[in-house]
Amino acid sequence: MSELRSIVRNGDTGLIPGEVHFDEQFNATSVRAALARGHPLVHIASHFVFRPGNEASSFLLLGNGDKLTLSRIRQDKFDFSRVDLVTLSACETGVGGGRDSKGEEVEGLGAVVQKQGEKGVIATLWPAADESTGLLMQQFYRLRDANRLSKAGALLRARLLLGAVHADGKLAMTCFATFRASSLETTKPEDADALFAGRTNGRGRTSAWYPRD
Repeated sequence: MSELRSIVRNGDTGLIPGEVHFDEQFNATSVRAALARGHPLVHIASHFVFRPGNEASSFLLLGNGDKLTLSRIRQDKFDFSRVDLVTLSACETGVGGGRDSKGEEVEGLGAVVQKQGEKGVIATLWPAADESTGLLMQQFYRLRDANRLSKAGALLRARLLLGAVHADGKLAMTCFATFRASSLETTKPEDADALFAGRTNGRGRTSAWYPRD
């Protein structure tokens, strides 16, 4: 929940205005509909499980409890071609590996999304800690909007900034180790047109997805 609250504009707080959907409203149908509307930014802060060599068992947990598998994203042709940036703020979304029954390497969520037309992806290589991830994402969007930075430039600046603030703590190590970006053309953020959605579990963590920058 805190990650979304630091990003979604609500009165004088947050950075990016947008439409919010939680829990049952965060499902495969709503994701597909949002992609069709052409939101330039999609931010997913949820739970992701990667099973090496098994695309059908690797999944993103949706707000209604459904599991959106890598194989379904590919086979159902989720179209990310109208999206400028997808931020996959969940554990190991940039990790791939292992071979399927045909001997082909299984790609991770970041690679699958990019092959479905996405222009730029920010993904994680290791488990993402809630506190540090929320701070990193808030700084990333703030810096990108205020300074008209590229995706890569804003991510690097955000990591360096948090590293300077938390130079002697685990927080900085998590931020530096976890996120990477790919396909990093420079884009200029515009007024937001976002969809925010998520899943609140029993521990109060929000699994969220939102588009626009």
